[in-house]
Amino acid sequence: MRFRASIVNINTFTKFTASLATLGHIAWVRLDDKDVRFTVIPEQGTQVWAVLTIDSILENYSIQSAAPNNTINLEVPLAPLQRALKSAQNAIAANIRLTKKDNIPLLSLTITTSTINSGPPSASAFNARGGAGEDGTDGFDASSEFREESVEAFSSRAQDRETTVTQDIPIRVL
Repeated sequence: MRFRASIVNINTFTKFTASLATLGHIAWVRLDDKDVRFTVIPEQGTQVWAVLTIDSILENYSIQSAAPNNTINLEVPLAPLQRALKSAQNAIAANIRLTKKDNIPLLSLTITTSTINSGPPSASAFNARGGAGEDGTDGFDASSEFREESVEAFSSRAQDRETTVTQDIPIRVL
């Protein structure tokens, strides 16, 4: 059995998981060709279930199973899933897939974030004598005119960096 998808609406999925986590610790998740079903049976109270269409939270949805309608039934702990989704709030991409490590089934959430790092100041702008330029001036022009090259110099030092983190959530296949 195989399952893989990209999470489209991370905020909605995080809030949905948080609301389910207030009702119980574990959710039964049923994945198939048409939808995703969540069922929570709390220790006290009434059973709660929800059916989400695949395209409401996922895209590039790929599922493969020997069961009818490519059905996969999972028992997912909600607290670890909620923590993993919270860390994906500012992500530029998030993927979820069914994996196995050391014969233990896992739901792996791979999160890609983008950060901007500014590099060290250039030697022409600052030097070891307290920040004065190479010509001994403080780097500020007395005129009120804005110099475009200073912005370009700053943006050339700023660099985008992508960080990828994978969080594994132990699950049980039913």
